[in-house]
Amino acid sequence: ELEMLGYSREDYLGHHISEFHADAPVIDDILARLLRGEVLRDYEARLRCKDGSIRYVQITSSGLFENGNFAHTLCFTVDVTERRRLQAALQESERWLREIIDALPAAIYTTDAQGRLTHFNKAAVEFSGRVPELGSDEWCVTWKLYRPDGTPLPHDQCPMAIALKEGRAVYGEEAIAERPDGSRRWFTPFPTPLRDSDGRIVGGINLLLDITDRKQTEQATNLLSAIVNSSDDAIVSKNLDGIITSWNRGAEHIFGYSAREAVGHHITLIIPDNRLSEEITILSRLRKGECIDHFDTVRRRKDDTLIDVSITV
Repeated sequence: ELEMLGYSREDYLGHHISEFHADAPVIDDILARLLRGEVLRDYEARLRCKDGSIRYVQITSSGLFENGNFAHTLCFTVDVTERRRLQAALQESERWLREIIDALPAAIYTTDAQGRLTHFNKAAVEFSGRVPELGSDEWCVTWKLYRPDGTPLPHDQCPMAIALKEGRAVYGEEAIAERPDGSRRWFTPFPTPLRDSDGRIVGGINLLLDITDRKQTEQATNLLSAIVNSSDDAIVSKNLDGIITSWNRGAEHIFGYSAREAVGHHITLIIPDNRLSEEITILSRLRKGECIDHFDTVRRRKDDTLIDVSITV
């Protein structure tokens, strides 16, 4: 202890122990408990060094009695200053991590190694439509889960559960979260196990990316594509330079060109030479945001036969 605090024996011997404690009430508590015959184990205290610095210690001490009277103590002091510094640094890192998580607009939460929720941000509450319960909710912040095919997905089989049980990040999955109000959100999770310095899994962190809008767009696009492909009318798309970008089965049937033959070519592919000026006018009006509705004209098939058509652009 002398070496730990920087005192010589002369500095130390003969002085009251309270002179070396940074907190006066602590020594009073220690002495009172020893006088009652208690044994102190790993009692935390702060000792003042000769240079004025403070050392954190753990004290194990017991009193010795002779004929029922207190005689003296045996005291073992362990310096835990570095451990306390590391604990404080870890706590600060955890606080900093939580502040970052809370500030992010994406739904993020963390769990312990058993999958119990330990933290979640405001975005996670907004995404799931509920306030999760720390320590009791497991694996997910969501109320109910479903697979992309609509079948129920038990929480203990969700990507976060797999990540913790198998010790690997699980990316590229999609799932559906149902809120308590019955509304549903599509999302992509990014669960990743968290490990300590020895490589042991101590928890996990998960980011939930809401892809509902993208899924709705995909569904609308697929529906539109199905309608276009099943139509007997010629439905053709082009850019503002007149280049054909899509060509449905109806167009193949009416004009005789396959989609492979038409896409990438100029729309004049099906316009007779004496009507090329029409396309100039059509493109000019389209650039102004105008629509051409039921315009009667003539177009040319692959075999050079002409057909009467009514076009809407």
